[in-house]
Amino acid sequence: MNSDQFGYRAMAGGVEGFQITEPSHAYGPTRTLVLQTLAAEAAAHAVEREFATARAKRRLFTEVDDGEASEPAVRAQIVRLHERVLAEPVAESGPEVDATYALFKAASDGRRGWTLVLAALLQDPRVAFH
Repeated sequence: MNSDQFGYRAMAGGVEGFQITEPSHAYGPTRTLVLQTLAAEAAAHAVEREFATARAKRRLFTEVDDGEASEPAVRAQIVRLHERVLAEPVAESGPEVDATYALFKAASDGRRGWTLVLAALLQDPRVAFH
């Protein structure tokens, strides 16, 4: 995203200075693919960084420790992530949390689960385009 050599900035709607001279503000399939890629990379980096940091200094994962998978703690953390990433208040028993919890449980381990959850939240178009 820092150069135009491979075209990611242009695929995300930006300009490259030669053929694309005005930014695009439309949301389409190419932008979706770029957003998915960036969200997956950002989520993996954030999860590793957060769990390498002392719990008191974490910014995202404040409700769980590495390896903790009890349903109440995971649901509480999912609520906090919805608030932090999407600026959306949700109830622990709400359908959004149920869907996100199912995604977490589908993973092979806790870190992978949190990476999937965070990547899914970061792929929401409201994060990138509103």
